[in-house]
Amino acid sequence: MIERITFPDTRAPGKSLSLRPLAILDDAHTLHPAQFRALHHWLARRELRIARWMIARFDVLLPQEALAAITDESSDAVSYPGLKADRETETILLQSSGPRREQRTLFRKIAKDMSTRYLRRMPLLSAKNLVSLGDLLSDDVTRFPPSKVGELEAKVGATQRRLRISDARREALWKEVEEFRAEGDLVSKEVGLAMLSIMMHRYDKRRGQPSMFETDDDPEPTKPVAANTSVLESARLHLLHEFDRPYYYGIDDLCDASSENAEQFLQLAAVLVETIATQVIREKGASLDPRMQNKLLRQRGEGIIEGWNFPHHASVRRLVTKIAERCVTVTKQLNGWLTPNAYGLEQDVFDVLAERQPELGRVLQFGVAYNAITLVPHYPCKGKTWCLLELGGMVILKHGLTLRRGGFLEGRMHELLGMMQEDES
Repeated sequence: MIERITFPDTRAPGKSLSLRPLAILDDAHTLHPAQFRALHHWLARRELRIARWMIARFDVLLPQEALAAITDESSDAVSYPGLKADRETETILLQSSGPRREQRTLFRKIAKDMSTRYLRRMPLLSAKNLVSLGDLLSDDVTRFPPSKVGELEAKVGATQRRLRISDARREALWKEVEEFRAEGDLVSKEVGLAMLSIMMHRYDKRRGQPSMFETDDDPEPTKPVAANTSVLESARLHLLHEFDRPYYYGIDDLCDASSENAEQFLQLAAVLVETIATQVIREKGASLDPRMQNKLLRQRGEGIIEGWNFPHHASVRRLVTKIAERCVTVTKQLNGWLTPNAYGLEQDVFDVLAERQPELGRVLQFGVAYNAITLVPHYPCKGKTWCLLELGGMVILKHGLTLRRGGFLEGRMHELLGMMQEDES
């Protein structure tokens, strides 16, 4: 009935402005799914001359529709008789989707701007010009005391003896660590020792089984053992689990742990800002040290998970907990070969998951809707294409997993079904 609204342009006498109305239907997820689909169909008909936008939670979709919305191309969208969905509708996902590196970089920028606006509205901090959250989150980790360094050195020595690694090979591996540190990746003594231990175990794996006729007690590995960012990441995670050394600190870690979700970022940032404000009131300095950041973020992540109260939350919690526990087990392996935070299914298996296992599909749908899981479709690795079930930031914080992306455990659909079930005990 209304196609356009025309009115005089006060900035240009004698001319008029013609505007096309936009109808926004908010909270469409409150409809019954059948009503939702009928409304979607009606709004997409070309007889309606005004622009229209329907906003809904992920919950209202059927499992196969919800998972397909993330993993399929727009050309695969569901069409109705007389309606070609990829031509008549444009789907905009508020969940993370698209190029992941660009997303993470963009979200960091947005989140930092949000935090600055937030701090400016706090008289206690803005009066002291404390409006940059990144400047208030220290990244200067306290070094291990001599007693702990001695304990770590003793463990490295025991590893060398157990693996029968020569002094010359140990020196060569330590030189690799030293050269890596000289390239600009500054690491403390304890991190260097943890890296050395990992490299010893990698060397042991790569030198193969010695022959009974072998005379060389220091054989060359089948593949060079080098100090790199992979070894550094494994070392930091090993120290987190074994010595509770801070791992999550700094503004970038805060942003990345939020899984590109503004609400989760504010929930995590709030607990840090409250602690900073308390320190300012008590005149203890505004900067928050890495140990306190790590402690507060992990506690907050666990608290958010315990507070989940959405549909199927118990099954989602069981599923992500089992995946996380498996990831922790692999992360703690002595050769640090992988630091996973995701579970991978082959893409063709995932494509039929919702149809063959609708209950599992529903659980994954709500896991995605409430940021417990992020789907990463069409991920190429080892000559195959995978769909990764990447754990959300809160799960990563609680269980002490890496924030770096790409590492995943290869899995099967029946294993996911088993994880989702409640333990008999």
